[in-house]
Amino acid sequence: MKNNWLMRDRISNRHSFVDYQLTLPMELCWRSTLSNTVFDQVVGIDSELYVATLCKLHSLQLTSGELIWETLTPKYRNDTSCTDGANKSTPVIHEGRLYFADFGGAIVCLDRFSGKLIWENEQYVASDERLCIYDNRLFLKTNQRQTDGSFKDGYVCLTLDGEFVWYTPTARVFTIQPAIENNCLIFGDRDGFVYGVNVKNGDLLWRTDIKPHVKIEHIGRRRQITPSGAVMVVGTTAILRSMNQFVGIDIATGALKWVYKPDGIAKCEACDESNLYYVTSNSMFCCLDIETGQLLWQKDNTQHNLYATNAKGFSGLVVGNYYFATFDNSKLVAFDRSNGEVVWEYTTDNPCY
Repeated sequence: MKNNWLMRDRISNRHSFVDYQLTLPMELCWRSTLSNTVFDQVVGIDSELYVATLCKLHSLQLTSGELIWETLTPKYRNDTSCTDGANKSTPVIHEGRLYFADFGGAIVCLDRFSGKLIWENEQYVASDERLCIYDNRLFLKTNQRQTDGSFKDGYVCLTLDGEFVWYTPTARVFTIQPAIENNCLIFGDRDGFVYGVNVKNGDLLWRTDIKPHVKIEHIGRRRQITPSGAVMVVGTTAILRSMNQFVGIDIATGALKWVYKPDGIAKCEACDESNLYYVTSNSMFCCLDIETGQLLWQKDNTQHNLYATNAKGFSGLVVGNYYFATFDNSKLVAFDRSNGEVVWEYTTDNPCY
């Protein structure tokens, strides 16, 4: 992680743990105003940051926040006002290139230093999931354009030059980011199934129905059984959130290992080498054992007014000894991951994502 500690593990998303020892408190170094809302994670490598807003991609200087380049994503090249933007994906950097799934538009590859287009693939309409690179191949959930103009949900594998490798149809995929471990691509669909797919050829390795084991949640007018959030792999266990319940699945066989239902709505989950961390709507910071799914401890942070009902982050982040989560009361908060104590807060002018 020498020069890319901000980048996280974008190759397989095995877990959201960065082995980098931060010193708190931190101070604001710079602030850059971009064209619109930043919905997903910032990616950093070497001396640059890469950010996706509603309809643009931006490259910034890491040390100053100065703009290096920006470009409209394909879907919004003719809408310079960006009034209809919907990007909720994160750029992926690999060997001098930037890969991005334009929500409802195309898959694009740019030169990361100049922002110039290298290739674009419009055959597969990207969804709102983050791309994943593994073994020099590109994976993402997508809607495939059919000859009659309709679309079919599934997973596509492309070369890093945008050429087709394989396509596997599924029900609509809902996990924000898959995980890949031991050549197995792991993701969940809207019908309550978790899949293990061979990354070499797209063949199904296993499919696990979690519906009999997970209590159906009623949120609004919908029954929510869908595996959502990012898939994280630690050891032999894949961890997913089926809305408000966590499930642990054996990555080799697809066997369900455990189910845990938090007390309150869980948000901003993140893992280290052995534990799962999350915050809840009733202001608890909690820690689960990944191997067993047992609650190890929880810490009440009511006095800090940190209620995760409105936590905006799709996932949290563990950096060294700290767990970070964002809240829509304009706070970025660092917790001590050994005991749940709040150790640092930073308040922005707007809600954090």
